[in-house]
Amino acid sequence: MYDKQDGVAIGSIALSGTVYAIDIQSDTKNSFYVLTTDTSKKITLTPSSKSGTLGSSLVEFIEDYDYTVSLDNGTGVFREVGNGSCLSGSSFTTEIRNLITTGTNRIRFQIVGRESGQSKSMVFTATVTNLTLTCNCSWQKPFIQGQSYVLDKIYFGGNLTKTLFVRIDDDAAQTYSKDFSSGSNYLTADYQYNLSDKFPSSGTGVHKVEIWMNGDGIETEHYTYNIMCVEASDQNRVPLVAINNVVNEVMNYENQTIFRYATYNCTSVTFNIKSNDNGNRFDLVTDNVVRVTTNTKLPYDMKVEIDTESREDLYLEI
Repeated sequence: MYDKQDGVAIGSIALSGTVYAIDIQSDTKNSFYVLTTDTSKKITLTPSSKSGTLGSSLVEFIEDYDYTVSLDNGTGVFREVGNGSCLSGSSFTTEIRNLITTGTNRIRFQIVGRESGQSKSMVFTATVTNLTLTCNCSWQKPFIQGQSYVLDKIYFGGNLTKTLFVRIDDDAAQTYSKDFSSGSNYLTADYQYNLSDKFPSSGTGVHKVEIWMNGDGIETEHYTYNIMCVEASDQNRVPLVAINNVVNEVMNYENQTIFRYATYNCTSVTFNIKSNDNGNRFDLVTDNVVRVTTNTKLPYDMKVEIDTESREDLYLEI
């Protein structure tokens, strides 16, 4: 201390004592989205403590913890909705889906060390929203190199920034994207993704196209189609058949649509279908010739009749 400004030193004060600090590790980002269709959203936190004297490095300090969970559903006021305890070196997980509502929510965790008395808070912002995507593309139309081709009948919505992805043949180099703002939605009028300048690199053939949407870590269902692609030099020279909408399950001894298909540059298709019963293969359909209309979605209907005592899944090979 000094007797006056710029004066003579008349004494000093030494600070001493123990200081504590609490750290919190989280498995969740501080701001995130939750879909309205999600049934669960959990946050896991791991608290830890350190202690030391003033002016020295802090070292690990062993203690247990008490915590409270508070929620603000957009009113600006937190209210306590839960509490618990956590042992030293452990984590605790809180299910928040049943707490948050549509719109923006804030979740606050207040953690107090039982020995140190120190406390620390962590606040998360959870926005409950929707991100939907449905597709019913006109996959029966051939993609002729050099001609216009779109993936149509794509519908989506969600009040968050989002990205539409289109991937060809599971190839990262042939994965394309289109960004949309939170206000961009196609719920009644369809969105059409222009694929005209993205002809598959491997040329003429039936190629897999995968469509999905992602928004801030939230991902929709993936839609997959087989499409018929024809290089300009192969136009009207090669026949192609694309099969889609294959059913997940087939009922034995019942008439049903097994799949749908479309053709390019051919007026008839020959089908051979086998069953695979634990490695044993049996002919169900042999050289079935079907007259077809090209560039049209057509159903393939059949009555499956398989005599087996197996309780394992049977597979159809087309």
